[in-house]
Amino acid sequence: MTAHQMDSLGLAFADWVTRFRQRALAAGIARDAVERFAGAVRVHTDSLERDRRQPEFRLAAVDYLGRVVTDSRVNDGRVALLRHAEALAAAAAAFGVNANILAAIWGIESNFGRVRGDVPTLDALATLAWSGRRSEYFEKELLAALWILHSGAADIVELKGSWAGAMGHTQLMPSSYLSDAASLRQSGLPDIWGENPADALASTGQFLS
Repeated sequence: MTAHQMDSLGLAFADWVTRFRQRALAAGIARDAVERFAGAVRVHTDSLERDRRQPEFRLAAVDYLGRVVTDSRVNDGRVALLRHAEALAAAAAAFGVNANILAAIWGIESNFGRVRGDVPTLDALATLAWSGRRSEYFEKELLAALWILHSGAADIVELKGSWAGAMGHTQLMPSSYLSDAASLRQSGLPDIWGENPADALASTGQFLS
């Protein structure tokens, strides 16, 4: 992509952000959260490219599973089941979802927390909402991410994840966080982003239930 194309891209994106800013304020999101978003958000070109070449759309199911369900990941899963037995058991008991299923999802989505993603969530979602292919869906997810920012559950620097906006240990989309995030701790908003996977596992249990 040339410098001229990037400049044009940035100008068009800035116009979209200006219009979206008004929609976010009209939705009731706090002005401070909206202004922080508008001042920090940038085009994430990798999200555009990867949206068009997802392996789930190009590989047969058996090939996809062969790629992600490796012997080493299965072995890591056995270790995770032991190391995080308490959190998995608590989530399973609270939401009626088998602990092995929760661990399997955790392994597939982030390799047991090792690869939670480092893409700024607001950048990824705004880029995909602006690009037009699935703009309605990603705009809804972007509004949900701004509600998370509004709530104080996470700050902009903590809102990171995949190129498509999925976040945390089990890669929940922002709308799923708003509807299903759960914590079995006694206080505090659910934290799916930090090193401790307990809230992400509980949230995934509630999502599946």
